[in-house]
Amino acid sequence: MSGAALRVSELVGLRARAAAAQLDADLDAARAARDRWSQLAAAARARHKARGRVRDLEAAEGHDLRADRAEVRRARLRRWATEAARAITWRWRLVTVSPPWDPRRGDAYAVEGLRARLADLRARCETIWSHAMSVGGLAAATVRVELSALGHVHAHVLYFGPYQHARHLSRLAGCHVDVRELRAQGDDLRAMRRAVVEATKYALKAPSGMRQQWVAGERWRVVHPELAAAWIVATRDQQLVTHRGTMRDAIAAELACAPPPPAEGPATLTCARCHAPVCPIGEVWDIARVARELPIAWWRERVRLIAFRL
Repeated sequence: MSGAALRVSELVGLRARAAAAQLDADLDAARAARDRWSQLAAAARARHKARGRVRDLEAAEGHDLRADRAEVRRARLRRWATEAARAITWRWRLVTVSPPWDPRRGDAYAVEGLRARLADLRARCETIWSHAMSVGGLAAATVRVELSALGHVHAHVLYFGPYQHARHLSRLAGCHVDVRELRAQGDDLRAMRRAVVEATKYALKAPSGMRQQWVAGERWRVVHPELAAAWIVATRDQQLVTHRGTMRDAIAAELACAPPPPAEGPATLTCARCHAPVCPIGEVWDIARVARELPIAWWRERVRLIAFRL
């Protein structure tokens, strides 16, 4: 996904002018709608004053409500049009959405409780995306839902777009929202890969396969098995990773440029460093024995290399 993330800024730059023009057109339409509903409200109030009919007053109140909604949309589109015109200044950010919950309630850890908290979290993420972050779909985001080892359901959003004030997002989401700028900018593939991993590294916090002591059989603090099982059932058929805005097109473009898979053939054992063919394995070891026998530096380097290839 890091390659797709690098394409995002390029796609945003190509689309910014057209997006700004479309936002300006939508802004004019929202302004016209606001003025129209305001005029209808004024006319209904004039009829109520002249005839005293309740239905005229009710109609005026309805028109006022529609005018207010059109004004909210107009203000949002005006802000987005300004931000789209300055797309060259956009940066990568990591946004964390943390809904409140009561860890003392047992039903919060049950399947239905986890499902309800997941649905609530996704609704909050949708609110801040559609009302603040999307810039009419020009911005890019990948949302990853996670469960902490202690049961906290939250989301990390890898976001490319204009500056977002944490307080404003918190008010929209109705919960704590943290916004952090990432150092991965431009064409720094290594930094971008680190940023992608940070935002999308897991759905359930658990010991990594690169933790040699854990694989070797040593004790380690892990999530409760019942909570892990409840989370698996609660998230069945649920999307825990979603891509929004330009991110979807960047991923599609990256997949289109990916090389075709190699032709299937007999598997050949090769060296992890130089890729030279090696002799067949003479003895099969249990993975825990491998972790105990090998030096920790060798373990970390090889496992990280294997994980990167996968």
